[in-house]
Amino acid sequence: MNLIISILFAFIIGIFDGHFSVFVAGIVITLACRLHLLSFGGNDLARGKRLMAIIIPVYFIAALIFSYSFDASHHFIVSDPSRYIQSYCFSNVNYYNFDQLRNCYLELSDNNALYNSSVLAVCTFANNYLGGSSVLFMTLIQTLFGLMSIMMLYRILVRQFGFEQAFKYSLLFAFGSHFLFYSSVIIRDITIVYFYLVSTAIIISKFEIRNLIVLIICILITWGIRLYSGLFLFVFLGYYMYIISTTDRSRKISLVVFIPALLVLVGVVMSFSIFDQTVQEINDYSELSFENSGDGMVSKLMKLPPGISQIALLLFAMVKPFPPFSVISIADSFSSFVMSSVFTFNSVFWFCIFYVTIIGMLFKGFWGKMNFSEKLLLLVVLVFLMANTAHADVRRMMPVFPILYICFIKMKEESGSNWMKQLTIALLVFYLLIGFVM
Repeated sequence: MNLIISILFAFIIGIFDGHFSVFVAGIVITLACRLHLLSFGGNDLARGKRLMAIIIPVYFIAALIFSYSFDASHHFIVSDPSRYIQSYCFSNVNYYNFDQLRNCYLELSDNNALYNSSVLAVCTFANNYLGGSSVLFMTLIQTLFGLMSIMMLYRILVRQFGFEQAFKYSLLFAFGSHFLFYSSVIIRDITIVYFYLVSTAIIISKFEIRNLIVLIICILITWGIRLYSGLFLFVFLGYYMYIISTTDRSRKISLVVFIPALLVLVGVVMSFSIFDQTVQEINDYSELSFENSGDGMVSKLMKLPPGISQIALLLFAMVKPFPPFSVISIADSFSSFVMSSVFTFNSVFWFCIFYVTIIGMLFKGFWGKMNFSEKLLLLVVLVFLMANTAHADVRRMMPVFPILYICFIKMKEESGSNWMKQLTIALLVFYLLIGFVM
């Protein structure tokens, strides 16, 4: 029955959009999510199906509504979708630039070659064999990875907290976090999030050669989507190898894999060309004013001493859009109003989750209760967040949000929710005050 409901929604949005390719995309998404549940059993499988039946229709509807806010010459909130629509939506090109792929991997060129080639290939196939591509069809490519990310998060939470709690917290994250918004717009960030979640599931599990191979594949794929996001996964690999070498007898495997990974990291750090490309990308990046809102504040924070500046930028990024609710005020249509409302809700949700987690760590003694491997993983998360403060935008920080969310859940499960509820209310009041005063 759950599968039928999902397929029915795929059929409905296909009718609304008027493209057979949209219906096919909906079927592919449904089957891909079901494949993520094949290794589950018993109550786990039943709750996983239930989770799918709830979130897939909502994500489909969000993708449909959001798609009305974009075309080749118009965008709302984020500008990247218009660029992809203009470049790939109606393409029927039967060749690909393999030189860009080669440059991506051999010359460390941050040209997004793998992502661009994949989107081009899918749109070309739709235009040639599925009755044509559309903005919604391209949006559903991102929805696929957003929904698979939720399934992967559910799998991780099942291992940590059991079936019932995993279902509840996965559902909350699916609707409350930025995953909903960024699964409904045509940008690569949610795709990167998926491969980071797969990597996270691996590094917190027992060592297996198969897992090691999958982790390396995730690094290579993410590398082709965004260079520095892929290269940072070498840190995940290093963490995985380190944990093995201190808790497992597979030290020889650890040395064979970790030393080359370390050498690659050293080479990357010493590569000034990567730094130059990253700075150029940030300088050239163009988005609507709300995402750059508070730029005066950002410029002031960037003038602070190194270290302090990154921490301040990180804390400020979690408050954006700034001032709060500013993005809703610029909505000029039903689709843009829904889109801005979802973004604002997701921002408020993550603002509370992030600050409750940080305050709990620093002032409630939870940092001291964590074991060494958990502390080390949080340090990896902190390094990732700080590295992305050069462009203080949560979508670039999203790949490690699930790890922070797991910390939040552990706090709630171990300490009860009274102080967390009180703190959340205080944070919401503070957020609303900023929104009305600014």
